[in-house]
Amino acid sequence: MTGFREFIKTLRSLFNDSTAASTIEYAMILGFIVLLMFIALTGLATEVTQLWNDISTKAANAAGQ
Repeated sequence: MTGFREFIKTLRSLFNDSTAASTIEYAMILGFIVLLMFIALTGLATEVTQLWNDISTKAANAAGQ
């Protein structure tokens, strides 16, 4: 339990320090940007996979004719 109390004490001192508060704010913004990029790239990956599957199907159909 002592380790947890030290962790909370460190967090409180970081929040009280304006430099640390700015760092935490920047870290939160960066985390949000990374989350948005992950969501966007996941959607993009799905679209690209579907596009290549369509191309593959059309190429196979054209070769079979």
